[in-house]
Amino acid sequence: MRAHLAAQAVTPLAPQGDDEEFEVLPTVTRSRSAPAQRAAAVPTASRPDPASAIRQARADIALARQTGETRHWGRAQAVFAPWWDRADAPPDLAVLQATVQQGRHEFEAARRVLEAALAREPGHAQGWLNLAALERLSARSSKSRAAFDAVARAGQAFHAQACRFEFVSLRGRHDEAARGLQRLLAQATDVGQRSWLWSLLAECRERAGRAARPLSPTAQAWRSNPTSTPPSRTPNCCRGGTTQRTHWRRWQRCPRPMRC
Repeated sequence: MRAHLAAQAVTPLAPQGDDEEFEVLPTVTRSRSAPAQRAAAVPTASRPDPASAIRQARADIALARQTGETRHWGRAQAVFAPWWDRADAPPDLAVLQATVQQGRHEFEAARRVLEAALAREPGHAQGWLNLAALERLSARSSKSRAAFDAVARAGQAFHAQACRFEFVSLRGRHDEAARGLQRLLAQATDVGQRSWLWSLLAECRERAGRAARPLSPTAQAWRSNPTSTPPSRTPNCCRGGTTQRTHWRRWQRCPRPMRC
């Protein structure tokens, strides 16, 4: 009996042709939205224009952050492969390329791409915001401040103020930073902006040793944007920190398209 069962367990499957299907696997993760699935089903050749590539790449980048699966970074790169590393690539695509490279921890490459794109389009606010985040990650405070100032000059004073308050907190002036972030929260109406601000405030209070609260800013950030990844996931696009809560807050602050 045992021999018979063992023989059944290891019976090889013999395909009759290359088109025979043994099993159909899920094509996407459960968190992938229906629009993203429909866009992925469209052949690349039928979506050659930069605007379509930008929309699809942003969807893949969002999935990479939400799921922590690195394959979505590769999908984003594949969408705008015709423009990858090209000096004449549209600045929006170059900034997205740098976002993908940062997500894969290719920080020096991302910095070079951003600097080249910003040299061609100095008013690109998202590019400056991404560069500011990279410089802060590299502990280049003066360059990070200069990039924040450029964000304001590009017409995004709200985001620049939030970044400045975070810098103030990093310098140890936590109460001043917290008051400033709370003022911005009172002005913000966009869900994404409020989630981002709550996450900045959470880190500010943690630095000040006041992280434990009945309803922490981290929980507020999650409630403001319930579709985001819960704190139990640790995204691959972030580094540093040791707690799941810290990882999640840093994911919320990864450069993303502005919602103004």
